[in-house]
Amino acid sequence: MAQLTKTRQKHGHIGFALYCTATTRPNHASAPAVNRRQCIRLMATVAVSTLVRPVRSEAPSLPKGAAEFSRVLAAKERWAELGGAISKNDLTDAEWNNARSYLRAFYSIGTDMRALAKPWDKDKRALADKSATTLQSVVKGMDPAARDHDVTSFLASHKLAADEVDKFLAVFTDAVSSDIPDEL
Repeated sequence: MAQLTKTRQKHGHIGFALYCTATTRPNHASAPAVNRRQCIRLMATVAVSTLVRPVRSEAPSLPKGAAEFSRVLAAKERWAELGGAISKNDLTDAEWNNARSYLRAFYSIGTDMRALAKPWDKDKRALADKSATTLQSVVKGMDPAARDHDVTSFLASHKLAADEVDKFLAVFTDAVSSDIPDEL
C-alpha cells in the first residue's frame, strides 16, 4: 500500500489510474505487483474525493473584517425593510414566522459586531461590546412579540435594536477614521 501512495503522489490522480491499469496486467515486468482490489479501492476513493467538494457561491468571498462589516450593513438594510413590513400591520401567520426566523439571523450580527471591534482600543471595544450585547438582548426579547403578533411592542423593540446598530456604526466610523493618518 505504501508503494501505491508513493505512486499516487508521483503521478497524480489520472496518472495513478493509468499506473494501476498498467500494473494489474499479468506479466508486466517493470511495475511492482499491485493487487487489483487495492487499485480499485484507491481509484474509487480518489474519484469520490474529487467529486465531493463543498458548494461555493458564485461570488468570491470577502476577507475577515470586510465580510463581517458587509453582513452588518446588509442586516441593517433588511432590518429597516422588516420594520416597514411590520408597520403596515397586514402580515399573515407565515410572514410572522419568517420574521421570527429573521430575528434569529439578526441576533448573530452581535457576533459580527464583536469581531469587528477586536482590534480597536479598549474604550471603543467596550462600547461596541455593549451595543452588541444590548442588540442581542433586545432581539431575543422580540420573539414573544412576533409570536403573539404584537405590532406595537415589536416596533418599539425594533427601534431600540436599530438604534444599537446605529450606535455601533458611529463607534465604527470613529475607530476607523482615527486609524487614518492626517497626511493622507
